[in-house]
Amino acid sequence: MIQKKPNLIILAGGKSSRMGTDKALLKYKSQTFIQILSYNLKNICSNIIISSNNPKVSISGTKTISDEIKEIGPMGGIYTCLKNSDSDFNFIVSVDTPLVSAKLLKFIFHKSENFDISVVSFKNKIHPLIGVYNKRILKLLSSEIQAGKYKIMEMIKKTKFQIIEIDYTFEKEILNINNSKDFKNLLSKKEYDLK
Repeated sequence: MIQKKPNLIILAGGKSSRMGTDKALLKYKSQTFIQILSYNLKNICSNIIISSNNPKVSISGTKTISDEIKEIGPMGGIYTCLKNSDSDFNFIVSVDTPLVSAKLLKFIFHKSENFDISVVSFKNKIHPLIGVYNKRILKLLSSEIQAGKYKIMEMIKKTKFQIIEIDYTFEKEILNINNSKDFKNLLSKKEYDLK
C-alpha cells in the first residue's frame, strides 16, 4: 500500500499560442487557473511543483521550475519536475484543465501502485496529462529526449502503464481550455463548482 502523499506537478509552461496569453493566469470565478489547481489539490499532495518559465505564475508555498530542456513541450516539464521531485509518485495535471479535482486524482492514485504511469480516458479519448507518474520513468524520459522523441503517448506506451476509463461524473474535470472559444464556453458555465 502506498503511504506517502505524492507530489503535485502542474504543467504550466506551454506557449499558449492558440490562447494568445498565459493560460495559467486566466481567471474563472475570480481565481487564476494556477490558483484554482493549487488550492483545490494542495491537501492531497506533499508538495506542489509548477513547471513554468513565467515568474508571474509562482504561488507562495510552491516551487516553480523552468524546463531544463526547453522547446520540447510537456515532455520537458515532466522530465525537469520529476528530477526535482522527492516523491516516487507524482500527480501530473496540465494547467489548461483547471477543474481537475482532488477526488479524481485520489481515484487514480488508489489504482496506481503497480504502474509506472496511470492516466485517464473518457469516451475512449486518452488524457495523458491527467494522472500519476512514477519517478522511475526518468531514465526512459531522458533517452526519449536525447533521441528527439517528444510525444507523451509514445513514451507512455514504453512503460508499465494503465488507462483508467472515467465516467460522466468526472466529465467537467477534463474540460481542456485550448483557445478563446473554450475559455468563453467555460465562463458561461456558472454552475461549475471549483471544489
